[in-house]
Amino acid sequence: MPSFFIFPRKKFQDHFVRNGPIGSTGSANSSGWMHDVYFLAFLQHFARHTRVNLESKVLLLLDNHWSHLSVAAIDFCRSNGIVLLSFPPHCSHRLQPLDRSVFGPLKRYVNTAADHYMRTHPGKPLTIYDIPNLVATALPRAATPNNITSDFVCTGICPFNPDIFEEQDFSPAYVTDRPVPSQVPCAPTPHSNTHPYSQSLFAGGLLPEYPAGSRDTSLESAIPDHPAVCSAVPSEEGERGMLEVRQTSLGLNSRTSVQAFIPEAVRPFPKAVPRKDTKRRGKRRSTVILTDSPVRASLEEEQQKRIQKKPSAPKKRLLTIENTAPTVSLDKDEECLVCKETFSSSLPWEVWVQCLCCQLWSHEACTEGAEHYICHNCDNE
Repeated sequence: MPSFFIFPRKKFQDHFVRNGPIGSTGSANSSGWMHDVYFLAFLQHFARHTRVNLESKVLLLLDNHWSHLSVAAIDFCRSNGIVLLSFPPHCSHRLQPLDRSVFGPLKRYVNTAADHYMRTHPGKPLTIYDIPNLVATALPRAATPNNITSDFVCTGICPFNPDIFEEQDFSPAYVTDRPVPSQVPCAPTPHSNTHPYSQSLFAGGLLPEYPAGSRDTSLESAIPDHPAVCSAVPSEEGERGMLEVRQTSLGLNSRTSVQAFIPEAVRPFPKAVPRKDTKRRGKRRSTVILTDSPVRASLEEEQQKRIQKKPSAPKKRLLTIENTAPTVSLDKDEECLVCKETFSSSLPWEVWVQCLCCQLWSHEACTEGAEHYICHNCDNE
């Protein structure tokens, strides 16, 4: 599928992607980041090139970024046969196929193409309008059939493999494996002096809390009568850093005295402090099918609440600050050299800068942000 670019400009022009991959298009905004409006534009671009319909649906995997949760985008997907499935939180580095085998080589090939451009164009700076040309050179080398198929294999998506990740893959998350702020205990739990892994399991509700004096009986009754079943459980309170091995054999419960030393008792793993409960944190998301009716109804309700809280937009007015903005006359209205937007239609807080050579104007957000502005027309001359 051809690429979809987002430029940090006020208005998108076709010449932004004139040297990009065939069929590529894009959009523009002042920040250059993805928004819900531009995600809908990408979905239209996606549906046009994949030829998806209600009889031949397509599964689209994506994260829970707020721009992907717009009701307009979900309605477009439902009417065109696109099924949206979101990843669990903080798992895109492992589950997102493009992040595993395509984007890494793509970055290297883009850097190689940029180095070649600077060697073959001495004295000419590399601008954002040259990025599509670099992508057109690097993308075919990175998005090979072998890399694309290996993306879905290493993530366990296709063929489906629920056991693709092992226990050590989750060990880096142990540092921040902590309960939510509302559930942080005020006093130490009965297992606070035992193994840190068991502490996190008991605190998170993954293992039951046994009353004092009844832990042995409850644990032994939970072990089935197999020929040989071994389990390692935390030892008594005073023996920190030791695991006690118990064995059940032929229905007879016996307790061995074999104990294993844990190096973590000498140097425990670092643990992050509980988070501060701030009101600015977004809602915690989970993996869901966004195109399902209950999920869509929930997102629409959230959107209506945000609209009710959002203040009304200020009215447009003309800037008349001397020497900082162009003057608007009745016969001619200044246009931005980059996005072609007129000055009379600009927002009150937008800043305009004037080219030192041709004396024409542009949005400051549409320029490179240099102290002395020279437009791209004069710079090429």
